Amino acid sequence: MLSRGRAVLVADVSVHDMPTAEELVEIAVSAARVARRLGLVPRVAMLAYSNFGHPRGDRSDVARRAVAL
Repeated sequence: MLSRGRAVLVADVSVHDMPTAEELVEIAVSAARVARRLGLVPRVAMLAYSNFGHPRGDRSDVARRAVAL
């Protein structure tokens, strides 16, 4: 995707129904590798359905754990 003249890569984890934190980390690392191969400097963000951690739930907790890893 191009945004404001910059390339933005998006890795969608919807291939896995409920990925673990470790799987999210693996997906993020793989996406960063692809970005590097394309000549981009990767910056990774984890998104969950919640707003700033509220309401807390399984999916936002998994994303929070992945960031910590």
